[in-house]
Amino acid sequence: MHVIVDRDVELPDEWVTALGDSTIRRAGHPAPLDLDPKPGGPVIVVADVGAVDPARVRELLHQAESAVAGGNSAVFVEGVETTEVLASLGAVYAFDSMQTHYAGGFDPTYSAKGMGLDMQFRLTGRAIRSVRIGSPAVRRAVEPEIGIYLDVMTKNLSPRSLAARFAPLFTGIVAHGLRDANTKILDLQRSPGGDDVLTMSVDPNELSGARTVRDWSLRLEASKDAHYINRVARRIPSGALPYLDDFVDEVWASTNIPAEQRQILEESFADLSPARHAAVLVADEADEAATARATTIAQVAPNTVLWAPDTRTVSEWNGGWKKTDLTIDDLEYDPVVILIATSIRTVPWAQVSGAVVVSDLTTTDLTSRLVSDWVGSTDDFRGHSAQVFGETFLRADRIITADSEGRDFVLGFISGLKRLNAYAYDADTSYSTIVAVENGADEAAGVILRPVRALDLVETTVEYESTPHAVFAKEKSGFVDTLKNSGRKVAETVKGIKK
Repeated sequence: MHVIVDRDVELPDEWVTALGDSTIRRAGHPAPLDLDPKPGGPVIVVADVGAVDPARVRELLHQAESAVAGGNSAVFVEGVETTEVLASLGAVYAFDSMQTHYAGGFDPTYSAKGMGLDMQFRLTGRAIRSVRIGSPAVRRAVEPEIGIYLDVMTKNLSPRSLAARFAPLFTGIVAHGLRDANTKILDLQRSPGGDDVLTMSVDPNELSGARTVRDWSLRLEASKDAHYINRVARRIPSGALPYLDDFVDEVWASTNIPAEQRQILEESFADLSPARHAAVLVADEADEAATARATTIAQVAPNTVLWAPDTRTVSEWNGGWKKTDLTIDDLEYDPVVILIATSIRTVPWAQVSGAVVVSDLTTTDLTSRLVSDWVGSTDDFRGHSAQVFGETFLRADRIITADSEGRDFVLGFISGLKRLNAYAYDADTSYSTIVAVENGADEAAGVILRPVRALDLVETTVEYESTPHAVFAKEKSGFVDTLKNSGRKVAETVKGIKK
């Protein structure tokens, strides 16, 4: 077992006895924090040792081991309820050491409290179930720190998501502390000729919100590399992260801003909130079979739109397809793209985005289109159809066929692309998580409901000897460019790809 505590924390005797020969690491300064992920086992992050009843430490550690053994990332709080979360602040966190390694490692710029919150956020984004567990061993709530919340959001959400959420939040943070303060002295035009200037009467505590935002802005430049590391490791698109609204509610609660003031602020900045759709269905308007398939999906999956590449129009489903004024610029942040009888070339933004891409072949006679084309490994194709389908399958997180014969054909095709790997598909030797046979619209609707990217298309799934965050802490500069280049080379070696 690995245990992480803050550098200035002394563990009580009850903790030392219960932990036995566990490895204890110190947080709270930007030093590399590599944990040996093999043979696995729990990592315990003690965010607030004082919140735990010393007499019940063994009980808490048993709960933590059970949670990790069940495939969860867990945070322990006072109470008795267990709730699924994106991430939450608590006294103690429990993770699987191998999962933290694959996620990029612990960000050593945080305290233990921030490390736990950040790692749970990132593991949820890796499609690991995260839970908040009420434990009798936790005797009080942990004091929230708004700065930690802001850093975790900055390093893990897209700029588009941050803009919509930070505008009202920052306004509230700064204004709330000054609501009763006399700020006339801040108006420099009141004494342009050297007249008597009012005495500065603002209490330092009233400026705490301004200091919070200032301190966050000073950390912003250093957050960019961490944001890249976290983004490429994420399997769930930013716009589809589960329980994000609950997490934002927790952040607002830490500010002590009244609910009615929050409502006013969010309504004032409502125009910044992006219009998100559950999925973009892509089908040529002239292809009646593909359009009919899009209709079938839209009837069971609300809030989908249809992009027709041949007419360059976007339609919304409302008992029928109704054309809108939306353009492809309004679609590039949507979490799921379903290509119905068309290729990745029709949605160029999806090639480099974090969206889950589905190749829907239920209306396509793939065999006849490829009968005269030759398929080699990786991007070595001969024939137009082989080329466009090869490009699409190299990017597709999921492929859906109409029958088992089509599925077998696709599996044979992508085997030449070096994409059949049991490890890459969560040890699913049937490969049903990558190529599936459709049943009505169940497969497509399932992806829309729970979009998860294919593991082999996520940059940091390779087993680095040192985690990206630990390497960054050592090198401090030029790391992202190194990771972009070396990470792909390592991935190609793991998968046997030669270029």
